[in-house]
Amino acid sequence: MSNLPYNPAGLKILLVDDVAENIRVLTEALRPDGYQLALAQSGERAIKVAEHFKPDLILLDIMMPGIDGFEVCRILKQKPEFKDVAIIFLTAMSDIDDVIKGFDAGAKDYMTKPFNEREVRIRIQTHLQLRYALQEQARLNEDKNKLLGMVAHDLRNPVGVIKGYMELLLDAQYEADELEGIHNKIFNVANEALLLINDLVDMSAIEN
Repeated sequence: MSNLPYNPAGLKILLVDDVAENIRVLTEALRPDGYQLALAQSGERAIKVAEHFKPDLILLDIMMPGIDGFEVCRILKQKPEFKDVAIIFLTAMSDIDDVIKGFDAGAKDYMTKPFNEREVRIRIQTHLQLRYALQEQARLNEDKNKLLGMVAHDLRNPVGVIKGYMELLLDAQYEADELEGIHNKIFNVANEALLLINDLVDMSAIEN
């Protein structure tokens, strides 16, 4: 997994399954990649661990005693902090109605039991890459908005200067050499404003 755009070491994954053997298999498959792992063997426990652990991704069994995986998913997805956390259902069921029910509850994907170690790792990698990409997009969008705000602020100064010189020209009479000096100043300030506008155009091109 060395080609990932992020370092998997330290990323948090919550494993939820009431069968200890399934937890063991998942743990052995994921631990070599350096993920931080937390475990839960019931729906109630999964909710408590998730709220404390703040996972980047959750592998969630569907059929569990007490609160099943569907309900756990619905409860977590109602919380703002889990809105963008990928939940992958672990199920022995392959009925399309159950799959659709899982997606309706807020899951991003599902895997059927028994697990294939390579499939588990690849699916997790895919969803973590997507989460990373969305976070990067949000960060870049924030940087873009800050830059646009700075440019808009900087545009006020040259536009204000041009307006001031134009008011002078309307309110007073000037000799030819004075008019030339004012014209030159307006020209220079207009060029400064044009450069800022070009920056805005370049930013729009980059965004597109």
